[in-house]
Amino acid sequence: MLKRILTRAAIATMASLCLAQGAGAATLTFDDVDLGTAPYGHYPNDLLNGGLHFNDYEMDILSAPIAAPTTGNNGQFLIAGSGSFYLEPLVITLDDGGLGGAFSLQSLRLALGDFNDAPLGAFDQVTITGVRSANCTLDCASPTAVTFNVGYGFQLFNLAGFNNLSSVTIGQQMIHQRVDEGYLAIDDVRYVVGDNGGGLVPEPGTWALMLVGFGGLGAMLRRRRHAIIAA
Repeated sequence: MLKRILTRAAIATMASLCLAQGAGAATLTFDDVDLGTAPYGHYPNDLLNGGLHFNDYEMDILSAPIAAPTTGNNGQFLIAGSGSFYLEPLVITLDDGGLGGAFSLQSLRLALGDFNDAPLGAFDQVTITGVRSANCTLDCASPTAVTFNVGYGFQLFNLAGFNNLSSVTIGQQMIHQRVDEGYLAIDDVRYVVGDNGGGLVPEPGTWALMLVGFGGLGAMLRRRRHAIIAA
């Protein structure tokens, strides 16, 4: 009886994880954007990359060697929103030709870029909000906005409940209750196409640990079976 319970639990867990993995999870890194011979790529208003559409007045793709004072990234990343005349938030939607398809935002890395007023070692506050898609049929209230303290070093921020979205808005960074006019740096945007219920898709390292665990469970069951046969 115990063997059957453990076996069924293992099968059910693996099946659910396989379904989650097949839901279209992706991590957008901006490393595949070809900058050519230019030190950076400039994209006013629109940037399509990795299955997502980014909209802001001012966006650039930077590489680590020219990204001071932003730290903690060895590849390329997006910076958005700078200047006193165009303090617009960054809006992210699915790149599906304007059809308004749903996606779930799971995590992203944020840092302060150039021209921020926050001193090194200090933080600005950045607020992220999401809007549910038009075809939402269950739990359709928009997710509660979340605010993070963002410094000049890249940090990973996990998002809970940002599922079945038509858009995500990353607001301007705030310092001392006013808008800071510098750039916000963004990288490693992890999302799932469609509505995955906000569940996190395991990272490769988590998959490896789980496979090792299931392998140990299988070995235990085999030893138990051999012991029964020998008896």
